[in-house]
Amino acid sequence: MTSSAPWCYIGERRFARGLAGFEHRDEVEVVQALEDGSCGDAVRADEDEARALGITGVPFYVVDGKYGISGAQPAEAFTQAMQQVWAC
Repeated sequence: MTSSAPWCYIGERRFARGLAGFEHRDEVEVVQALEDGSCGDAVRADEDEARALGITGVPFYVVDGKYGISGAQPAEAFTQAMQQVWAC
């Protein structure tokens, strides 16, 4: 699926390119690693886990494996999630 929107779906090549930038890695190296399969199994496992959690796009944050924060959110959303985690 290709879109002109600034966001993308997990599994799209644009996701890998964005991840490369976020992780301060060479984009060509990340895309090549996905294409040659050298880290494909680990990436596919992460994508499968994301789909199982209902995550279809980025940004999405999982806190303590229990709380999900979807999209760009204000700092208060993260503060509230952390307070819920620490209260348990």
